[in-house]
Amino acid sequence: MPKKKSNRIGFLYIKHVFFAFLFIIMVCAVFLAYSVYTLNNPKPASLTADKEKAFQTAAERYRPAPVVPLFWKPEKAGIENIHINAASGILVDIKSGSILYEKNADRIIPPASMTKLAAMYTVFQDIAAGKVSLDDRVPLTKNSWAVNAPPGSSLMFLAEGQSVSLRELLLGLAVVSGNDAATAVAEYIAGSQSAFVERMNAEMKKLGLKHTRFADSSGYSELNSTTAREFAVFSRAYLKLYPESLHEFHSVKEFGYPASNPIIQKNTNPALGIIEGVNGLKTGFIPESGYNLALTAERGSMSILSVTLGGPGKGTKQGNQYRLEDARTLTSYAFDNFQSVAVERGLSVPLGVACGRQRSLFAREAVFSASKEAQQPVIILPASAAELKRGFVLKNKSCLRAPLKAGDIIGKVVYSAGGLTVKEVPLIADRDISEAGFIKKLFDKIACRIMNLAPPDLPADNFS
Repeated sequence: MPKKKSNRIGFLYIKHVFFAFLFIIMVCAVFLAYSVYTLNNPKPASLTADKEKAFQTAAERYRPAPVVPLFWKPEKAGIENIHINAASGILVDIKSGSILYEKNADRIIPPASMTKLAAMYTVFQDIAAGKVSLDDRVPLTKNSWAVNAPPGSSLMFLAEGQSVSLRELLLGLAVVSGNDAATAVAEYIAGSQSAFVERMNAEMKKLGLKHTRFADSSGYSELNSTTAREFAVFSRAYLKLYPESLHEFHSVKEFGYPASNPIIQKNTNPALGIIEGVNGLKTGFIPESGYNLALTAERGSMSILSVTLGGPGKGTKQGNQYRLEDARTLTSYAFDNFQSVAVERGLSVPLGVACGRQRSLFAREAVFSASKEAQQPVIILPASAAELKRGFVLKNKSCLRAPLKAGDIIGKVVYSAGGLTVKEVPLIADRDISEAGFIKKLFDKIACRIMNLAPPDLPADNFS
């Protein structure tokens, strides 16, 4: 073969190799540019109904306990501690479940007549299910007549031959704490005292309460038991399901029965009509428990619940003085030092995902996204704080990488006020993303490393 022809073939070979190499580089550059673009410009598709349901199920694991300590320490905000007379107590923001104060909150103490709230809760469950109505006429057995009540009982004065509605009986429970009303309700709803108490205990078990158990429907027995913490959990559930009970029953200042010749009695709650904003809830006393009080109050956008057990006092007059003093202390502490700020439900941030079959997802706030609460979520912060800010932090400063499962924690949302972090909420993946094939993984890894890609910053939100 002539030397000239051989050189030409060699040149053509080198040329083809060069253009092939150039083509490969161009293809690689396109793939790399595409990886960079998609990671920097995430556009996740909306979830289908089934995938949204799967996300909600996964996010349930981050649901907080019904009542939880504040994320921040009140003393860091200059909020001084308080003292109450009761042996045990707890103060809770109703909307958020945040514990503002507690003292021996896990001490087991008989609830006394606060038991009647659990009786009312059980009745409301049957009303909601359509089994009974507030306008039902309730037959009275001998067991429910006031003359057959235990000595020292509080009464609505039921008697033989009376015609009474279920609504009147519930007013008798809520306002005057009638033990006769508790018996009448139990027998009407369940057929017997024991069957009704079994229902009450089943409802407490559904709420996850371990120390709250009842031996009767009135609270007269010292065998009834609860703790301030658990009774706050129960009361918050009660108010969430039946908020109308405050206006219709627990804030009623006096009640008279029977209609023909009424015996007028005032509400047993000593703080009702005395302390601003108080609108419920229930007192209780037996010698074994001391003076108890479950109290609700509302001022502005903030609603609080306190439970005090084992209050001191020699006689009802002194017991109520101590209960009232504790109620003033707790309500002042709550409304003077804390505020409740509403936030938007469910922060959702689009993020690019490297090395996955899908290229993006939404990072969502776990607790608020999964919340089944009807009201807008709120956060508790110091009353002195002027502004609530929301920031966004990822676990890793580099690219988010597959594989990922719906519910995986990929960061957190940080709420702060005046330099104080007041809440942190997990930020979680909203969908499953499986690993991609070798080629895509290779280019995504190169894109992340060479381009030094990092997730975008989320502008802070302000809530006033």
